[in-house]
Amino acid sequence: MRDHDSQPAGPDHPGEDTDLAQLIQWVTDTTGDNQSKIARRIGVAPATVNAWVHRTRGGTRGPNKAALQRLAAEYRIPETTVFAAAGRKAPGPLSGDARDRLLALFEELTEEQQRSQEVQLRALVEYNRQGGSGV
Repeated sequence: MRDHDSQPAGPDHPGEDTDLAQLIQWVTDTTGDNQSKIARRIGVAPATVNAWVHRTRGGTRGPNKAALQRLAAEYRIPETTVFAAAGRKAPGPLSGDARDRLLALFEELTEEQQRSQEVQLRALVEYNRQGGSGV
């Protein structure tokens, strides 16, 4: 069993066609961590990891973005691999500068335009959560 600071070997990373249940099994096989330890390391309830393993993630939203990002970081698996396993695309990076520029643009919109843009952004996020491609 590997300790907390160890990392799985790069070539042994699961492929992009791996689903989340297979990814968790790979983590277990590679690190020796059981579902409870995986849950502790990524800050979710053990029932969450169990639901991923049994492919009963609950609801149509799928796994939480932050939980997937913590899984990738904690086990040093590329985010694109983890998100693909969850049937989603990994979110793009957003620098502080880009965040400031977007907020400045948003603040220039009327209240009605802000509401409209929020609805559109929520729709895009939901589309991505459900594994949409394109756009």
